[in-house]
Amino acid sequence: MNKELKSLAESLQLCCKKWQIDTKDKKSLSMSSVFVFPDSFPGFDGHFPGQPVLPAIIQLAAVRYLAERGLGQSLRPGNYSRTKFRGIIQPDDEIEVTLDLLTEEKQWTGKFTLKRSAKELVSNGSCTFILSQ
Repeated sequence: MNKELKSLAESLQLCCKKWQIDTKDKKSLSMSSVFVFPDSFPGFDGHFPGQPVLPAIIQLAAVRYLAERGLGQSLRPGNYSRTKFRGIIQPDDEIEVTLDLLTEEKQWTGKFTLKRSAKELVSNGSCTFILSQ
């Protein structure tokens, strides 16, 4: 894992305040987590000075982070589709991430949502993760 990716994973781990598996069987997995990104989170750097906004790519990285925690293994993103970014995430916002996955051969597909603590939808979409070899 290169230094930047390791740093991002470590930063996401620090921002993940709690996570849990809601349901799990051989073919499906549902989980949820709460993230709080402080003003010092490196993902805010340069995006945007004076009014920091969490980039969409970091939101997708949080979804992948949750999938890896729940599955207990490294994953490669396959694709994200039907993704809608409806709101912004600013420093110290409490964000609930939910993820529902189904397995198909060597990959997991599913749906995710990110909501602000007041249950305001921030982003949602579909995702595919490929098992790392």
